[in-house]
This record gives sequence, C-alpha cells and structure tokens, in this order.
Amino acid sequence: MAHNLVESVQKHLAYSRLERESPNTQKSTEGAEVCHPEKLDQACVSAVLAGIYQFTREEEHAEKLLRSKSEDTWLEVIFHKYPQKLENKIAAYTQCKSNLIRQHLFAVAQKAVLEIGIAVGPKGRGKDVKSYLTSQRLAILTRLP
Repeated sequence: MAHNLVESVQKHLAYSRLERESPNTQKSTEGAEVCHPEKLDQACVSAVLAGIYQFTREEEHAEKLLRSKSEDTWLEVIFHKYPQKLENKIAAYTQCKSNLIRQHLFAVAQKAVLEIGIAVGPKGRGKDVKSYLTSQRLAILTRLP
C-alpha cells in the first residue's frame, strides 16, 4: 500500500510529470489563449485526487469506492454531482476547452478509483481506503495548483 497514487495515475494516463506547486509563486495565465496541456494534467489529477481524499473522510463514503458505481460517473459520486465549478476553474487556469477538461476529469477519476481498489486489495474496507488516502495526502496537496 505504499505506492504513490499521484504518480501511478499520472503514468497510467501518460500525462506529463506533475510538479509540486507553491501557492506563493503560482503565476496567472489570464489573457492567454492557448491551452496548456501540462497544466491540464496537473490540475485534473490533483483536483480529482483532492476531491477523492475529501470524499473519503467518512468511512461509508470511502466504502463506495470499492463497489461498482451505479449509473452515476465516479465524478458524480465523489463530488455528489458533476463538478462544473471545478471544470470552470480548470478552464481559467489552463485555457483549455470544456470537452477536453471533461475527458481528463473522467479518465482521472476512473483510474484513481481503480488504483485505490488495487492498493487496498480485494479484502479492503472503507477504513482501509480512508487510511490509504490519508497516507497520500501530502503527495496530492503539494501538486494542487
């Protein structure tokens, strides 16, 4: 259970390497009109994983990640509905189009849930998911733009 969730999701989806972000030196790209795919990777992976971390603070919610999802997507399960505000913030940060952001968010959520299931194993429970994500907290938060 010791592997790094951030790096695992990033590598599987062939996203660019995620760098640690300093909240003190983050530069605004306002006015830029070009999509920045490296920022898109960074924003989507770290934001979805931060959302999963927050979602799993309750063991009953953490347990949901180990079950097959219903008709809702993992994003809708984790954020309780599609995270439109998150998409808008990522669009402002990356200057990328909504459809590309949506694809990234869905892919990250799906892969992250799969990786979490593998990390806690077939006998994992909600408390195991919660514990695993607690161990990943620093890796996730230090990459959040």
